[in-house]
Amino acid sequence: MTDLLGHEPAQPRKSANHGEAGYERVTRDAYFTEPWVTRALLSAVRFGPVVWEPACGDGRMAREIEAAGYLVFSSDIHDYGYPSTEIRDFLRSAFLYGCNAVVTNPPFDLARQFIVRAIEGVRTNGGKVAILQRHEFDAPKTNRPLFEYPFACKLILPRRPRWTDSADKASPRFPYAWYVWDWSREPSDPTIRWLP
Repeated sequence: MTDLLGHEPAQPRKSANHGEAGYERVTRDAYFTEPWVTRALLSAVRFGPVVWEPACGDGRMAREIEAAGYLVFSSDIHDYGYPSTEIRDFLRSAFLYGCNAVVTNPPFDLARQFIVRAIEGVRTNGGKVAILQRHEFDAPKTNRPLFEYPFACKLILPRRPRWTDSADKASPRFPYAWYVWDWSREPSDPTIRWLP
């Protein structure tokens, strides 16, 4: 349908928060993390022996963490075919209190809830949390409370992750970073680092 001048109607704009990523939206935000993204984190941060990956998807991140020598508990709210997955809702089920760290790329719309749950869950063990998010995640005023102690550092990825295995070679639009919270450190100003 066109207007009186023959123009197509303008498409509604998406919110700046979501932006147009250049990929089709996938149910439950099931965008699986390229292995190099996890390896970059593991080259910069050491975790305790037991790591929980609570949005493990098809296991790409869990495999890299396990290959680095950690005992990994993998869970997800849906079965994406990774053999070691326990079907569990991270936000509503009992916390795995034996874990020393939570490392994950949560569904975009649930990132804040995942962070709060993870930080509180590892507190008694003096543990760490590493969450993959867009580079501007720390900018909104509503997220500011997340970046008080025990927030430790922002680790900026050297290139932009791809969120599809399709043959489309279009450049990914958004830069990403790992955000790390660490109960084992003394309160101090957080740092920003660029990963190699």
